[in-house]
Amino acid sequence: MSNQHIENYLRYYVNPKTKPEHAVLITGEWGSGKTWFINKFVEQIITENESFKVFQVSLYGLNSLDDIASEYFRQAHPILSSRGMIVGRALGKAFAKGFLKLDLDGDQREDAQIKLGDLDGVVSKRDVNADKHLLVFDDVERCSIDIVELLGYINHFVEVQGYKAILLANEEKLEERWGESQNRTHGTFENIKEKLIGKTFCVSPDSTAAINAFVDEIAHKKAQSICKDAFKKVVRIYEEAGYLNLRSIKRALWNFEAVIRSLSDTALANDDFNSHFLLLYLIYSIELQNGLSVEHLDGSFLMECAFKGDTNEDSKADLLKKYQATIDATSPLLSLKVWENLIFSDIAVRLTRHCQQRITGIDL
Repeated sequence: MSNQHIENYLRYYVNPKTKPEHAVLITGEWGSGKTWFINKFVEQIITENESFKVFQVSLYGLNSLDDIASEYFRQAHPILSSRGMIVGRALGKAFAKGFLKLDLDGDQREDAQIKLGDLDGVVSKRDVNADKHLLVFDDVERCSIDIVELLGYINHFVEVQGYKAILLANEEKLEERWGESQNRTHGTFENIKEKLIGKTFCVSPDSTAAINAFVDEIAHKKAQSICKDAFKKVVRIYEEAGYLNLRSIKRALWNFEAVIRSLSDTALANDDFNSHFLLLYLIYSIELQNGLSVEHLDGSFLMECAFKGDTNEDSKADLLKKYQATIDATSPLLSLKVWENLIFSDIAVRLTRHCQQRITGIDL
C-alpha cells in the first residue's frame, strides 16, 4: 500500500515557508511501520536540505520531561554532551531552556543561567531558527510520563515556540492512556487533540519496501544474499502470517543474520537448503511470539498440521498450516533439538530481546 499522500503533506508541513501552528499525528497498529516510514522521510528531507535539523526521540520508557530535554541536547551537540567536564542531564536541561526557550519544570523560574551567547562557536543562529527544525516524538503512548503532562509539553513547543512536531503513536492506545491519567483537568482527549493535532494520518504497512530495506541493512554478505534470493517468498510469509507487524519480520531477519554468521562456508554451500532454512526460521520466529513452542514441532503435532481439514482458531496447527502455499512449514528440516537451540531456548529468547533493543533502542 502507498503512503505517498502522507509524504506529500509532510513535505508541505516541514517547508520553512509554512506556518501550520499544529502538530501531525501518524497513527497505526504497533509494528505497522510508522517508525520505518518517518525514518525514510527524515532521511530524504535531510539529504535534500542539510541545513534542516530533525530531532527524533523515542519516548518509550522515558520517565520525565527532563529525559526528553537531555536527549534532544545530546542529539544537537553529541560531542559537548559527552565531555566528562559536563554533567549531561543538568546541562541538557539548562541548554534546552535556551535552545528551546522553555521552562521545563513548570515552576516559572529559570533552573540555570546559561545563555546561548556563552556557547559562542557551539551554537549558530541557524540552531535557534524554529522554521528549520522538526521535532519527532515516537512511541508517544508508551512513555512513563503522565500523558496529559506530555501532550501539554509538546503543545508548548508547537503553539508557543513555533516548532513543527510529528507524533508517532497508536491513537487507540494513546486515548486509553489519557483515560488512565489522574491529571485530566484540561478536558477530554478530543479537546487536547483538537488543540495540538492539526492532521492525523494512518500509515499503511508498505511491506515490500520495508522488508527490502531490512534486507539491505544486513551486513553479512552471505546472509543478505540468501534473503535476496528468497525475497518474494519472505514477503509472502510476512503477509501469510497475518499479523502485519514489520518489527517481527525485522527482528527475525536480524536474528537470522546472527545465525548465519556462526556457520562455516561449507555449511552454507547448498543454496536450496539455505532458502528452505531461511523461510522456516522466519516462520518459527514469528510464531514463537504467538504461542508456538518446540513441542509443537514433534511428530504428532506435525501430523495434525498435515492432515487437519477443518480450521480451528484455537489450534496451534493453524499457526503453520497457513503458510502451505509458500512452504511446508510442517516439515522442520532440522531436528527439534537444533530448532530449540536456535529459536526456543532461553539463550535464543535473550538474543531476540537484544535484537528488539537494537531495532528500537528500548526494551520491549
